[in-house]
Amino acid sequence: MDFVVFSDDWGRCPSSCQHIFKRILLKNRVLWVDTIGIRSPQLSIYDLKRSMEKISGWIKKNDKICNDESVVNLSTISPIIIPYNHISLLRRFNKKFTKIQLSNKIKEIGFNNPIIVTTFPNAVDYMDSLYSSIQVYYCVDDFVHWPGVRSNLVIQMEEELLLRSDIVFGTSQYLCDVKKREGVAPIFLPHGVDVQHFGMDNHGRHKLSDIPSPRIGFFGAISEWVDLKLVAHIAQSHPDWSIVLIGGHDVDVTILQSHKNIFLLGSVPYGVLPEYAVGFDVGIIPFLVNDLTQSVNPIKLLEYLACGLPVVSTDMPEVRRFSGHVHIAFDSNHFVHCIEEALCEATPELVRSRKEIAANYSWESIANQFCEHLGKKLGLTC
Repeated sequence: MDFVVFSDDWGRCPSSCQHIFKRILLKNRVLWVDTIGIRSPQLSIYDLKRSMEKISGWIKKNDKICNDESVVNLSTISPIIIPYNHISLLRRFNKKFTKIQLSNKIKEIGFNNPIIVTTFPNAVDYMDSLYSSIQVYYCVDDFVHWPGVRSNLVIQMEEELLLRSDIVFGTSQYLCDVKKREGVAPIFLPHGVDVQHFGMDNHGRHKLSDIPSPRIGFFGAISEWVDLKLVAHIAQSHPDWSIVLIGGHDVDVTILQSHKNIFLLGSVPYGVLPEYAVGFDVGIIPFLVNDLTQSVNPIKLLEYLACGLPVVSTDMPEVRRFSGHVHIAFDSNHFVHCIEEALCEATPELVRSRKEIAANYSWESIANQFCEHLGKKLGLTC
């Protein structure tokens, strides 16, 4: 089968959609459409950097953006789009010009009636010209509550997308509940984990040996949904702990930089991330609890478990599904207490148990479920 997928930039930080389609690519052709921008850039260093990355992608002809030769059947396109869709004139221009770019690319690679998959509501502007056999909305976040988006515009786009989609997947039960529309019941498809990648044995070898233990670790984007005050509170409560944060940030982290036992390591390549993570003694998910995060299914939860790590998280609905295996904290002091308990849970039996839980959610299994639901709709297998 042929797929056209609207999602994040292929080869950047791997998303759930990339993980699924790396498996689907083994037997099917995919045209991957890099990020088309759901929010307008702001005057910030982060947005300036991202804008330069996108412009660079437009200049370079990158039919095979992934250098991994094992990824076959993949073509990519980074459409030239002016990211201010709230201006009606620009939105009309983007619709027309992007449809031309996509139609030309589809014709060039010889796709016929492809399956259209999108993780972003704004892709609805470009889908009606692609003559698809089926349209799929793979909903990974409640974008209405995303920082920096124009909620009214996103609501409008998503309503149209939900009405025209043949299948809707939700990565959390909350998303499945709030995205229900007449005639379309979203299918719960949780995030998975690359079990082999994160399941490496430690044996004392990791990239954090220069940082004193115990190491309380986090990896992922340090953005508006991370509770920086909570992280600072953890560091202040236990100066003997090392708080290790791996990931880029697009928010002010001054509150963290004032603590000598907080180590901001920045981003590391996904390929070596487990070599850092296995140096953690506890993995934490210090997210704010709000309208955005109640819909979140944090991928890092399963990745921590695949490393065998004890996990402490703030209280979010999808984390509660693992309540027998994860510490859930209800306030900042309780979060510290949960870490204290988790530091005593490094027995071989518990490590093995966590890895076994993660193994039930392999990306191979999730991709198979994705394909099974498409097969029921199309009578085909992918």
